[in-house]
Amino acid sequence: MSDLDDRIAARPAPKVTPDQVENVIVGTSYHRLTGTLTVCVLTLLNGFTVTGESACASAENYDQAIGEELAFKDANRKIWTLEGYALRDTLRAQAKAERMDHMLRYASTSQGPLERLLESRLLTYDDQALVPICAGTIRMALAAARGDLV
Repeated sequence: MSDLDDRIAARPAPKVTPDQVENVIVGTSYHRLTGTLTVCVLTLLNGFTVTGESACASAENYDQAIGEELAFKDANRKIWTLEGYALRDTLRAQAKAERMDHMLRYASTSQGPLERLLESRLLTYDDQALVPICAGTIRMALAAARGDLV
C-alpha cells in the first residue's frame, strides 16, 4: 500500500475499499475490436456489466497483454464510481431512517402534537414526501403516548 492508500484507509467514515471493488467482479472478458482497440468487460455480482477500453495510436505498438491490463484498469475505475454512488445512497437511506425514527420517538412523547413536529426542523426536504405516509403512524404514536388507544 502507498502512503496515500494508508491515509485514506485511516479515515473513519464508511468508504469504498479495494477489496470491495474486487469482490463485486464475478467475470472478466477481453475483446480486440480493431487492430489497436482492446475492450474489457467486467461482470459484477448483480449482473451489471462495466466496460473499459485501451487503444494505441499505431498497430505496430499493439500488445495484447498491455491492452488488456489498461482496459481492465479503465473498467475497474468505473466500478469505484458505481460503488461510491451505492454507498452514498445507502448512507442517505440510513440517515433518513434515523431521522424518521427520531421523528416518531419525538412524536410519541408529550412534548408536542403532530403539527408542532411537522413545523419543526426535524423534517428535511426529502422527508416532506414521507409526511403523508407517516402522519397516520405519528398520530397513532401520539394517541398511544396519551393512553388513548385501547
